[in-house]
Amino acid sequence: VAITTTVYVTPQPIMEIVESVRQQSKNTTVIVGGPYLADLPKILDEAALAEHLEMLGADIYIFGAEGEETLVKVISALKLGEDYRHIDSIGYNTENGFKINRIVPEGNNLEDNMVDYSLFDKKDIGEFVTVRTAKSCPFACAFCGFPERAGKYKYLPVDYVEKELDAIRDIGGVTTITFIDDTFNVPKGRFKDMLRMMIKNDYQFRWNSYLRSDHVDDEALELMAASGCDGVFLGVESGSTDILVNMAKNSRPEHYRRVIKKCRELGIITYASVIIGFPGEDRRTVQESIDFLNEAKPDFFRAQVWYAGPITPIYKKGQDYDLSGQAFQWRHKTMDSMEAAYYVEKMFLCVTGSTWLPQNGFEPWSLYYLQRKGMTLSKIRSYLEYFNDGLKQKLLSKNSPDVGRVFY
Repeated sequence: VAITTTVYVTPQPIMEIVESVRQQSKNTTVIVGGPYLADLPKILDEAALAEHLEMLGADIYIFGAEGEETLVKVISALKLGEDYRHIDSIGYNTENGFKINRIVPEGNNLEDNMVDYSLFDKKDIGEFVTVRTAKSCPFACAFCGFPERAGKYKYLPVDYVEKELDAIRDIGGVTTITFIDDTFNVPKGRFKDMLRMMIKNDYQFRWNSYLRSDHVDDEALELMAASGCDGVFLGVESGSTDILVNMAKNSRPEHYRRVIKKCRELGIITYASVIIGFPGEDRRTVQESIDFLNEAKPDFFRAQVWYAGPITPIYKKGQDYDLSGQAFQWRHKTMDSMEAAYYVEKMFLCVTGSTWLPQNGFEPWSLYYLQRKGMTLSKIRSYLEYFNDGLKQKLLSKNSPDVGRVFY
């Protein structure tokens, strides 16, 4: 059993999955890899790393931003009953504790590693397919460790994307594609060429993606609508220009306002993701984010406490902000993680211009799934608003009697 760690920033979910596998089959070899593992050698010394691996409880660990080739080597060795302990970029248990081999970076070319959909049964593919057309990100936002982990930004030429979309159409039955590139619309010319290609080929399926608001004009947005775009994930992060500057983001609130307004006109769903607590954040900047959401009115939003990742650019400059701690336990000059959590609740209670979307177990992709299953967007929104109202009442009742006065 191979476990990826794409969305995990703490060890608990990994340990839970490993334990679940152990309960079902004690003799199954468990392999863990992905971003969580790739970061560990950068932040832990050898002894601490070995202790951490033992805590996770798996048998074999694969390190590195790209571990596909290493995984193939490990699986091939296991299948043939051969010794895998010579393979680079892995960790494994021995009688004397965990041993970690030298870590050698991989570089798996996207053009040479296209998905072969013919290997899968049509019913196993289903209606929903995820597509990646690029690796890494060309930007260097201060809160994000993705470029550090993933390396240089590389993307597929449009003709290769067309081949993949043609293959997905040939499957039959696919209704929805999620493009998971962090910067799907960069560079701008390629993005427009891709949209025109999709319009020309009239694929019929709908699609959604992440979107950089500072790299899209009205023509691109209109092409998106014409090519079947259901909705976009906007990494707004903050409604405060001061915080966006601290984050080293090129986008500004006016970029998001323009894109949200135009998407509303075109029938494209907008989902705004906001971070609370980034260095420099205070009561004033949180209020700016609340005001932004109420004024711009994205269809849906979420807010979450800033994650202090040790490999991020801002963490490396932490002394400038008196930053201490990491992950979700931190403190800096203007805020600490507990205060940030309080403001997340405040945002949930006070934003009326946009609908809060539950993060765990829902996320924006559920909007498209439920629509394919027959629910209208208005029904989904109505359900979410009822759910949120109930949760608001619970939050208000569990806190002090004057919490409403404080929040509102």
